[in-house]
Amino acid sequence: MIKIIIIFVMLAFGTDVYSQVSCDDLFNSFKQGERPNCASIALIKAALNIYGLNNLFLIERISDTSQKIILKNNKSFILTNSEISQANQSADFVFIADNAETRKIVEYAVLTYAVMAKNKQIIDEEVDFRTALENLEYGAYTPTVYKCLGFEKGKQVKKLRRLSGGDYSGMVAWSSAHAVFACEGYMDYHGSRKPLWFKYSGRFRVIR
Repeated sequence: MIKIIIIFVMLAFGTDVYSQVSCDDLFNSFKQGERPNCASIALIKAALNIYGLNNLFLIERISDTSQKIILKNNKSFILTNSEISQANQSADFVFIADNAETRKIVEYAVLTYAVMAKNKQIIDEEVDFRTALENLEYGAYTPTVYKCLGFEKGKQVKKLRRLSGGDYSGMVAWSSAHAVFACEGYMDYHGSRKPLWFKYSGRFRVIR
């Protein structure tokens, strides 16, 4: 489980210059733990590959314990530090390399996971945030998981034909059993960089 420093989450993720996160940095940052949340991880990595850190949504500080999140579709909601901590436990992201750069990536990935769960709670009218986390963990549908992040087809996401786009950056690919982040012909397979397999034939890419 990743230790999240809430003050860093609230203050630092609005000050860095936006830049894309490279394929190699994403391959070497973190991997799926024991949770079946591969679709969410694939989307988060693909989005960071195209939009970079601190650029997937806007954050406005409300208080010492909460912040307003504004998604790219202009939807907004309040996210609390307690919910971010719950998301950290639920996400169960596992460091591959532990250094300053990967810590930034993983901390922002956890925040993004919390944002996705909160938005899913609202979309699906879940009874509480914890239920939304459980459903994100077990019930995220890969072809439309981007909706949890406030992305829209034709704006931030482009659907691809089956088995196409293998050389693109910022791609999510999936089979009936697993989803992966793919970039320039390679995929993130449980934390290992491998050539993209044909069995991951369902595909979309994140676009700007």
